[in-house]
Amino acid sequence: MEINIGLPWPPSTNHYWRHGIVAGKPRIFLGKKGKDFRAEVLRQCQIMRIGGLRLTGRLAVTLTLSPPTRAKCDLANYEKSTIDALQVAKVYVDDSQIDDLRLIRGPVVKGGRVDVKISVIPPTP
Repeated sequence: MEINIGLPWPPSTNHYWRHGIVAGKPRIFLGKKGKDFRAEVLRQCQIMRIGGLRLTGRLAVTLTLSPPTRAKCDLANYEKSTIDALQVAKVYVDDSQIDDLRLIRGPVVKGGRVDVKISVIPPTP
């Protein structure tokens, strides 16, 4: 089985999580950009009818990240938010299922974009 889906440009890990004080204790929580991105990923997954699919087994995931500008960017800063959002959309049970993860820099695209390919890795005998 193979799934292909196009998603909007994710927030950087630096903007996905926020730090704050709750009841006098330091906490880390999902920021507005993270919440908005997760909601959009869920919406796109529902449209493609892959939200709630809950793939099991070992997975191979390829992310082709097409940034919105030519500015330098560390692709790894955008990987985690995308992988987490797909887990929240229940495309797979847990991101620990991913054995093969590839990040590819795509061409610059207005607004940015991430093309995701998820494949189930056949079990080895």
